[in-house]
Amino acid sequence: MSFLTPLYIAGMLAVSLPIVLHLIRRTPKGRLPFSSLMFLTPSPPRLTRRSRLDQLLLLLLRGLALTLLALAFARPFWRASTESQVDTAPGRRVAVLLDTSASMRRTGVWEDALRQANEVLDELRPADRVALITFDDRVRTLVDFEETDRVEPGRRAELVRQRLAQAAPTWAETDLGLALVAAAEALAEAESRQEAKVVTGGQIMLISDLQQGSRLESLDAFAWPQEIQLSLHPVGQESGRTNAGIHLVAGGDDHDAADGRIRVRVVNAPDATREQFRLQWIGEDGRAGLREGEDVYVPPGESRTVQLDLPVVPSVAADDPNSDADAVAQSPPAEQPPAEQSSTGAAQVDEEANEQQVALQTAPFEAGSLQLLGDDEAFDNTLHVAPRRQAELSIAYLGDDAADDTQGLRYYLDIAFSETPSRKINIRTYTPGEPLTAPELPPPRLVVLPDPAVPQDRLDQLREYLGQGGRMLVVLRTADSAEQVARLVGKPEMKIAEADDQSYAMLGSIDFGHAMFSAFADPRFSDFTKIQFWKHRRVQLDDWDGAHVLARFDNGDPAMIEFRQGEGTLWLWTSGWNPGDSQLARSSKFVPLLGRMLLSRGWTDAAAQYFVHDAVPLRARAAAADEVTVRDPDGTDHLLREAAQSFDATGTPGVYTLASADQTESFAINLAASESLTSPLDSAQLEQRGVLLAGKQLTAEVEAQQRRQMRDVELEGQQKMWRHLILIALVALIGETWLAGRRARASGLPPGESS
Repeated sequence: MSFLTPLYIAGMLAVSLPIVLHLIRRTPKGRLPFSSLMFLTPSPPRLTRRSRLDQLLLLLLRGLALTLLALAFARPFWRASTESQVDTAPGRRVAVLLDTSASMRRTGVWEDALRQANEVLDELRPADRVALITFDDRVRTLVDFEETDRVEPGRRAELVRQRLAQAAPTWAETDLGLALVAAAEALAEAESRQEAKVVTGGQIMLISDLQQGSRLESLDAFAWPQEIQLSLHPVGQESGRTNAGIHLVAGGDDHDAADGRIRVRVVNAPDATREQFRLQWIGEDGRAGLREGEDVYVPPGESRTVQLDLPVVPSVAADDPNSDADAVAQSPPAEQPPAEQSSTGAAQVDEEANEQQVALQTAPFEAGSLQLLGDDEAFDNTLHVAPRRQAELSIAYLGDDAADDTQGLRYYLDIAFSETPSRKINIRTYTPGEPLTAPELPPPRLVVLPDPAVPQDRLDQLREYLGQGGRMLVVLRTADSAEQVARLVGKPEMKIAEADDQSYAMLGSIDFGHAMFSAFADPRFSDFTKIQFWKHRRVQLDDWDGAHVLARFDNGDPAMIEFRQGEGTLWLWTSGWNPGDSQLARSSKFVPLLGRMLLSRGWTDAAAQYFVHDAVPLRARAAAADEVTVRDPDGTDHLLREAAQSFDATGTPGVYTLASADQTESFAINLAASESLTSPLDSAQLEQRGVLLAGKQLTAEVEAQQRRQMRDVELEGQQKMWRHLILIALVALIGETWLAGRRARASGLPPGESS
């Protein structure tokens, strides 16, 4: 027999009270003073037979009642039959979630994380199921629950330690929300196939620096399971070292300027003990720039934006390949021409000198890195910078309207395709006899045909252009070109008529699933009802194969039709964007629509700055090359074949060099700015998103004791032996009361004096 509250057994000492009361010495009552006895010394009365125990049965009943009450309060129970079940603890499911993001590279943090991971493994019991998951901006499962189920219980911790030795910090940012969701889903999946000896629910052991820059967005749309608890094991929060970081200012084009002007932001931690830093430029050749460096003052918890002029790469004229750029940069100013020199010769010298100086100032800066000096932690103190190379694209315009004619189509094309740091678009008007393609010129990216009524030789050129994968936009401005359009799309005939709308038409049906309109699929941007079309042409598409209507007017007439001609694409617009036809050119939808045509299929607007694990899009010419080689900062060459569209092996920060048959350019991979926010994350942010946090982690012995105690409470609650004990105690008290009254009446003594 066992007792749930054995301390109450001490109440059995109350059994001695009746015995003490029977054996106590009591002086006679009712004393009367006598004068003759006042000089005598009083003496205690002698023990007589009436002072001894002579009511043993009554005494036993009273002692039994007190003993039963003490036992009832101690709450006894039998557990001999279930001892084996209690001592055999069921296995738990434990997911060890280890942070391997870039912030774990701080001094001593990773070593502390490994130590805590081994301590967690030491506390595991042989029957526990365990999974090892690492995360940064991605989740990697090193050991899953199925694998540990296939391993002998005694070797599970050893397996996890072997995989743990393979883990290392990366350069990616921290997506804590994604990792917690993945761990919770792994536990839930393991619960769905649980065995009888596996407890319900599970526990996630999170080992992380829990920095403020951790992303938690994935938790907002996830319902956290209430049977899963999260145990926090923070590391690196008491190192005493502070951190500052440097990052490129987003949202501006200053870093793309040809003169090497960039804007950077220096962020300092709230608990920082340093506030004076220095910026130093290091080129690819290892030489320092910016003279002696740029001093930056950043108080703790604040940030400063600094604009820097990076060293410009000297350049010389293209027709002088033997010139030394460094010599040109360091050469003294040209001497004045002699007096007898003609004024024409002097002007020519001055003009050449000015051209040389302009070339030096506007040449792009070389790729390199900007170093932040004076910080305790160096993992985020390097900003890699590469100049963005401007690509040139061409559009062939086969119309006769002038570029400054506000009533024509060409005028609005020039406005829509303005120059950006990443691309320069040249719109060229071709004369009727000029060939569309030439060996010395790249083929046009897009052909705009405002009037399909073109000569036969031009139609043949356009059909050949489409067959080679070209893109063409045909605008129906009149209904008199049905025959030419039919020949372009490869149809025997086409019926085109002028629409007879009295007022105006609007776009009523749009295929937002098509690439042309996918950017407008969001309800915030899908409203096209404000664009009014004054005139349009009605095109009949009876049983036409290969014709896809992208948009229709509210009266059902096709507005935009797509035709596929081999590898090429032809878009037919039944209304123009000139003011005489519609308000399309004045709408915010006009530029994105034309941009989707120009930049579709193989072209992406490549930038010069990316973050770790970003997929870097390749430019149109590089993507179309048979082979593209990318050299990473470690010097490893990655060969991309079969017209690869992007490069995603960007796990290391630095400057990457992309080389194809006809071009070479650089792009920079940098650390995410959020990794510099290394101050501790408030755990309340996790609780606000529904995460159930566990208390302090208990040792296996303490947890076993708590489990045994819970089992004892369950057994005692099932048996409820205290009820029987109290019932017997009541019977004993009733018997004692009856017996005491009977004895008192027989002896003539008042009740209570019977023994």
